[in-house]
Amino acid sequence: MPVTWALPAGIFLGLLLGVFAGVVSGAVLLDIIAWWPVWFVLGALAWRARGRRLGLVRASGLVPLLASIVAVVFLVAHVQGWPLMPSTSGRLIGPDTPFARAALVAEIDGWLRVDDDARFLYEAFPIRWGGDVNLPVAVEQTVEDSISVNLRPQDGSMFQRYRGWDLSLAAGPLWDLTLRGTVEGDLSALELTRLRLGGAGSVRFGVPPRATDIEVSGAYTLLFPSGAAVHVVGEASVPGDWVQQPDGWSTPDQGPGWVVKVSPGSTVTVGVEG
Repeated sequence: MPVTWALPAGIFLGLLLGVFAGVVSGAVLLDIIAWWPVWFVLGALAWRARGRRLGLVRASGLVPLLASIVAVVFLVAHVQGWPLMPSTSGRLIGPDTPFARAALVAEIDGWLRVDDDARFLYEAFPIRWGGDVNLPVAVEQTVEDSISVNLRPQDGSMFQRYRGWDLSLAAGPLWDLTLRGTVEGDLSALELTRLRLGGAGSVRFGVPPRATDIEVSGAYTLLFPSGAAVHVVGEASVPGDWVQQPDGWSTPDQGPGWVVKVSPGSTVTVGVEG
C-alpha cells in the first residue's frame, strides 16, 4: 500500500479496532456498507489518477487526501447521528396527544441521560458509542387521559448495540417515573407524582407543588434548588445546616416538598443549588 494511503487506512482500522474494543458501536459497520457508492467512487478515482499530474501536483496523491476527509466526515456523521446514516433509524418518538398523567419505566444496564425538553410526550434514541444496550422499543397503554409507557431494549443484532439511551420527556403531564441505569437527569421542569431510581448517577430537581416521593436504591447525587423543602428518610450525606429528624434529615424550612426514601445499603449525597 502506498504511504499516501496510510492515513485513510489508519482511520478505518481505528474504527474497526474501536468496534472490537467496545468503544464504537457496531452500527458503524452498517453505515460503512451503506456508503458503498462513496467508497466505489474513491476507488475509481484512485485507479484513474495513477501516474497522472495536475500541473506540478501528483493526482494520485490528492485522492488519499480526499479519502481521509471523507472518512473524517463519515465518522462525525455517524457519531452525531446525521439523518443520512441508516443507523439513525432507531429513534423512538412518542405520541403528541396531550395527557394529564403519564407513567414511564426505563430500566437498562447502560447510560440513561434524561432531560425535560421533548417536543412529543417522550423521545428516546441511542447514545451512539459502544456498549451492550439495544435500541429502545415502547409498550404503551392508554386509559382516557392517562398513559403508561414501558421502554425496553429490542432483541437486536450485535450491530445495533449502544452505550445507552438519551431520553427526553415533555413538561405538561404529571409524571410517575421509574429509571434505572447510569442515570444523568435534569427533571427540574417536570411535575412528578413519584420517582423511583435504581443504579447510580446524578439527578437535578425543581420545586414541587406538593409532597412528592423519591425512592432511591443505589449510588446517587440528588440536587435540589435552595427554595425546595426536602425530607430524607434513611442514611444520606446532606448539607451541614440540615436538621436531624428521628428518621433522617430535613431542610431548615419545613413544608410540603420532596420526600427522599433511601433504601438500605444505598449511597446518597444531597446537594442544594442556588
